[in-house]
Amino acid sequence: MEFEWSIEEQGYREQLRTFIHEALPEGWRGYDMTDRVKYKHDAAQFAGAMAEQGWLTQNWPVEYGGQGASAWRQAILGEEMTPIGEPRGSQYMNVNWIGPAIMQFGTDEQKLYHLRRISEGNVFWCQGFSEPDAGTDLASLRTKAAVSAATIS
Repeated sequence: MEFEWSIEEQGYREQLRTFIHEALPEGWRGYDMTDRVKYKHDAAQFAGAMAEQGWLTQNWPVEYGGQGASAWRQAILGEEMTPIGEPRGSQYMNVNWIGPAIMQFGTDEQKLYHLRRISEGNVFWCQGFSEPDAGTDLASLRTKAAVSAATIS
């Protein structure tokens, strides 16, 4: 098995590093929520610049605003974004969770409206949790596994 990145993938990584150096908002301190207004502005600016490159939703199918890029390109993107504090902000969730869920389960109308906006970096989504006996405090969740006699053979 070959575990090296291809020449094309290495070239993409270099392009991405150059882009990050040029597009990263001035004074970026990583995922810092102490100044939420600045963080949201910086994340929106960076996500918009990524969308202009076609990289925000590069691994999405073309019909949904992507480039049909490989999972490996998406892995390289993650490897470069994580150490600098994920400057895409909640776009990470939009691209990797929300968008694919809409692609799979959304109506045609929902796909048309939401996926274009996500791929252009023009919308921020969030995810909320509320669980019995824990509310939104996910660290307080308690789980247990149970095996019934019918499943044991």
